Amino acid sequence: MRERELDRVRHEQDRLVRQRERRAALYVDLAEYTQNEQSILAAATDEYSSRPVEVPDLQHPDRLTARVMLYAAPQVGGSWAALIRAIDQVRWEWTEGDVNHNGHQQWLGSDNPAVVELDKAINEMQSILRAAVDEDP
Repeated sequence: MRERELDRVRHEQDRLVRQRERRAALYVDLAEYTQNEQSILAAATDEYSSRPVEVPDLQHPDRLTARVMLYAAPQVGGSWAALIRAIDQVRWEWTEGDVNHNGHQQWLGSDNPAVVELDKAINEMQSILRAAVDEDP
């Protein structure tokens, strides 16, 4: 009987370790994606930027969203949803909204409401991820 109980405790501890590892990997992927969006936003709001900023090996946001729903703390999930909405709004602004042009470039103004909202969502996501990593049991 005692050995069964020890096996059950070990199994539960292993499950918790695997869950923490999955969550940590998810948070790193979210942080990388958020950083990439911050770089894209910086380039999109800089009249003179011409450097590519896409990181080729990032996970698709839908894959990240699925993992967020499975593993992330609720505050991370809420912040992620806000970030995705803000990214979508900036992308709409880039294609349909108020874009500035010069002879060679186009850019969004840093005071554009969608840009302001995305910048806020990026900062919030980064802050929440830092806190979530520290709080992870």
